[in-house]
Amino acid sequence: MKRMLLLILLSGVLAGCNDPHDAKIPPLTEFSTIKTQLEKLTPEERDLLAGYMMRKTVGAAFGEKSPSEEGVTIGQAIEAQKKWKAEKDAAEAKQKAEREAALGKMRGAVSVVLLGKKLETEHGYGGMELDEKIQIEVEYKNISGKDVSGVKGTLVAIDQFGERLCGFNISNDGTIKAGETAKWTGGRSVKYGMNSGNDRKFAELEEGKYKIVWEPEMVVFADGATLKAPAN
Repeated sequence: MKRMLLLILLSGVLAGCNDPHDAKIPPLTEFSTIKTQLEKLTPEERDLLAGYMMRKTVGAAFGEKSPSEEGVTIGQAIEAQKKWKAEKDAAEAKQKAEREAALGKMRGAVSVVLLGKKLETEHGYGGMELDEKIQIEVEYKNISGKDVSGVKGTLVAIDQFGERLCGFNISNDGTIKAGETAKWTGGRSVKYGMNSGNDRKFAELEEGKYKIVWEPEMVVFADGATLKAPAN
């Protein structure tokens, strides 16, 4: 009976020793010594451990103690990375919610719509083509209930597959009275532009093949109040 109990206890001890989560993390130069333990981890656990080690490697460059110096086990590292990731995701979700709320307020103050778009060719002496530009016309509408002194942001074109085609940074410094509208016309080179391919594609797309999203950056009211989007 005693022999049986001893065998049971011994098997429990050996099982605990074989648990990869209990292995302490060695210095990076000796990581091969825990190869067997690493192979027992799930793919998710290996990703978490890799993320933890990357963070700690950067920290060590700034004088922080390494996991091996602190005696951290694989299991502790995985749990620490899970916690860090959860906190990071929560912070990003909060930031995104705050940004969307700010954008919603600005869109509720000034709406912007695309009135038209076209390609225009510039010709020089003898009819030689000098440039080709995409021209757009937009309309601002003040729906805030009070006068707006200025507004700026980006008008984004998205194709039917949900991919961003191009964006136009636009602004209006003229006062827009409550309930009134203002128009803006502008363009840029398609022939020499950095985003020429997508600009041309957008210019040639028919209605229904794209959508326009207004991403306001700031709305300034005549009374000095402002609405502003937090940084991404």
